[in-house]
Amino acid sequence: MALEVRNLRIGFAESNPPISLSGPVDLKLPPGTLTAIVGVNGVGKTTLLRTLCGLHPPLSGDIFWKGLSLDAIPGSRRASLLSIVLTEPPASRNLTVAEMVGLGRHPYTNWAGRFSEEDRRQVAEVLRRMDLETLAHRACHTLSDGQLQRALIARALAQDTPLMLLDEPTTHLDLYHKVKILKTLGQIARDTSKAVVFTTHEIGLALQLCDLMLILKEEQARFGAPCELIEAGDFNTLFPEDAIRFDSKTGTFRVRK
Repeated sequence: MALEVRNLRIGFAESNPPISLSGPVDLKLPPGTLTAIVGVNGVGKTTLLRTLCGLHPPLSGDIFWKGLSLDAIPGSRRASLLSIVLTEPPASRNLTVAEMVGLGRHPYTNWAGRFSEEDRRQVAEVLRRMDLETLAHRACHTLSDGQLQRALIARALAQDTPLMLLDEPTTHLDLYHKVKILKTLGQIARDTSKAVVFTTHEIGLALQLCDLMLILKEEQARFGAPCELIEAGDFNTLFPEDAIRFDSKTGTFRVRK
């Protein structure tokens, strides 16, 4: 397994009293899989991602990377094991798209940050995969929100890590590009044996395109294949039934009029 989580509780220990978000999380992420994290607003989807990569301390529980505790892995080593795309804007938008994507190669460059032929090949391949070749020399501050989002995902792809974590990667995208991004991520996971994990509000797309899903709820998180979670009725109570109903036969949410 690429990543294993046991009885993980997330929240904010420094608050008084401490704030606990979703119920305990248990999951195992095999290589070559696309996993979606879903749940209502405020349940801790982004906090979970930040906790999984070591940016936020857990309240309790354990996170393992191939049997080794995440706490025991130095930060420099983590940069070659996992990449993360958060919703915060990049520190500098004066870089070109190619330069932004190239930042993902820095864990592999020498002390001077000089690119090898392999680094340049990786950047070129990622630009092609993400349909960014025609934008390669555009400054990031001239991009639309959707184009910038694709560039940030491309930067994580260029980092070429076994585990990719993405916070709402389809934000600012139209339906066609939402589907295209998720299908691309799924194809990359299968082609390169990466474990790709993302948070999303696009539950309908996740049900159709993901291998695994994690449903965060206050009382208990649920993890499994979409069909298993549907059969167990885990989506039925995700939202208040007086407003939204889940149809287990079609795998879709219906608005109550």
